[in-house]
Amino acid sequence: LAQLLPNPSDAVDLEMQRFLHLLWAFRDASEHVALAPSHKHILLTFCGSVVPEDLVKIAISSAMSPFHERITLHAVGLGPRGLLREPLNSFCKLVQSGSLTWEVQEHKD
Repeated sequence: LAQLLPNPSDAVDLEMQRFLHLLWAFRDASEHVALAPSHKHILLTFCGSVVPEDLVKIAISSAMSPFHERITLHAVGLGPRGLLREPLNSFCKLVQSGSLTWEVQEHKD
């Protein structure tokens, strides 16, 4: 997934590591303080020649998170064959397989 980032950098890597460390720390927190997964809905309204960086970061954190969150990607108004164009097609196949199992829904508008 990290290969899909347009400009991978050490700062992004460190930011992701800190976020994931926080998730794992709260997973084993006492019964008084804890985080729980929630169903997330993501809107994608445009995709050019690269998958948006924020979308890749969400996929990375989802894959490495201790929580198995349900995630639905809503592709809105991408036009005919919008989800079949690369690199979005490969990204969707990746997040719909393995441990991620995202749901991808295409909406005309």
